[in-house]
Amino acid sequence: MLGWAERQRRSHFGTIYDILKFCNPSARKINILCRANIDHRQLEKYLAALIEHGLLRAEENELRTTEKGLRFIEKLEELLKLMEGDH
Repeated sequence: MLGWAERQRRSHFGTIYDILKFCNPSARKINILCRANIDHRQLEKYLAALIEHGLLRAEENELRTTEKGLRFIEKLEELLKLMEGDH
């Protein structure tokens, strides 16, 4: 299944969405790096922000999407459905 950012023009929210989806249930940084198609510097910035805002948590060598992160995914998907209905 293609990630949202792969189906649409790459955007900030598309990258966040993909990272959160990749980390549910969990993922290692190298896997996220390859799947999100961003460089290491960008990944570190995104991960730091997502952890700071409580959307991701680091556990040992893996990252996991939190309950708050899962709600973010759901809300973004709802917004996309609303936007698709306008066409």
